[in-house]
Amino acid sequence: MADNTLTSAASLLWEMQGTLQELYPKDYVFLAELSGVQKGNVPSDTFDSMGANGRITQDLQPASFYRDYSGLRVRVPLQPIGLQGAGSPTETGTINVPIPLGFSEAHITLARVVAPASITMDLADDTMDNAAVNMITTLATKQRQALAETVNDQLLGDGVGTLATAISTQAGAGGLTLSVAAGTDFDKLYIGRVVDVLTAASGADPGQGLRRKISAISESATAGTVTFDTAQQASDGGSGNITLSNAVGVYIPGSWGNVIQGLEQAAAITGTFEGIAKGTYAYWQGTDARQGVTTVAPLSEPMLDTATLLGQRAGVGQWDFAIGDPQAINVYKNGKASQLRYNAPTTTLSSGFKGITYDGLDQELPLIPERRFKTGAIKLIKRDRMHLYGRHAGPKFEDSTGSPWQRFSRSLPRESWYVDRLQLGVHDCASIVFLNNLAVS
Repeated sequence: MADNTLTSAASLLWEMQGTLQELYPKDYVFLAELSGVQKGNVPSDTFDSMGANGRITQDLQPASFYRDYSGLRVRVPLQPIGLQGAGSPTETGTINVPIPLGFSEAHITLARVVAPASITMDLADDTMDNAAVNMITTLATKQRQALAETVNDQLLGDGVGTLATAISTQAGAGGLTLSVAAGTDFDKLYIGRVVDVLTAASGADPGQGLRRKISAISESATAGTVTFDTAQQASDGGSGNITLSNAVGVYIPGSWGNVIQGLEQAAAITGTFEGIAKGTYAYWQGTDARQGVTTVAPLSEPMLDTATLLGQRAGVGQWDFAIGDPQAINVYKNGKASQLRYNAPTTTLSSGFKGITYDGLDQELPLIPERRFKTGAIKLIKRDRMHLYGRHAGPKFEDSTGSPWQRFSRSLPRESWYVDRLQLGVHDCASIVFLNNLAVS
């Protein structure tokens, strides 16, 4: 087998590429729903990359939406407000002067996400058969999982790649333990994850903060801690003590400021999103269902009633699902269990994810838990008001050299890059209704 290693390894990756593209979005509800995953009455789970619910590529422009690529950018025309100026003139009066329709356009720039892996010739040879695992297959599977995890964190995030921020009283000295702010989602800060510790305002390395492995975590309702391994994880990473202060944060490695647009960005009230200033155009702001109230309170039927009413005022009839912190949804679910004499109804999405159903007004809205969502928050999602854009139906192995495995200079070890070019495009920010500061179980 050894003399066929290079050819065998390359062809194996090519054969796996289609399978990996189908598996890629399945583990996370938001990524799965926007990718068009269909789970259920089919021989095997598939994703509808060519349908209205799937990813939009250059070669696919749905008839119901006009999409145009301009170099690295997708340009989306927006017409948020209906025609104005209609009225009822008197018999001898005059008809109102026409008012032109208001148009704007959103600019969506594709982002790049890469999961690299490397292997030596000997390791590839010695694990081709009669070994516990085939390292080529194992690495490809882990690349798929790593890319999906990173993309999901970005899609749900703030557009910077933030995983946690330091507590305001964090001591400004060298060390390995960072105190993180209340509300940190420790599902994102698991032991073994490699992250960057950076200056929050600029993304600069404060000192030995790059590519640091988490060795321990301690959760707290007020401020938990994250402890980092002292050892260097990669040649481009730091080691030893990190220069810590209240000005640093924890980020997806090598990604500060270059990540995919996220739901937190889209739902924000301030800032600029897709080239449009939210402060200038109210229709480009998310809808705050609590209307500025920041006191912590449990998710309830009255809250969801208000959320749907305000969202309908923003022009949405019904939403496809709500996604949020499982602990906040559990408070609502457990409250329903004590009120009803029967099991609370649930709904399963096309992608296979299931949640308790809010059934109020004219809504049947499934509340889908997502462990990596913002703590104490949920958002109502109208799927046809946002799309995933990409160069391809899913991630691909970089093959510009003619093979998915590449060498650099005369070094025997070689690398494989699993790459995706995609972006979340939101065409109606007001359709995202959010509830923050919810009590958690």
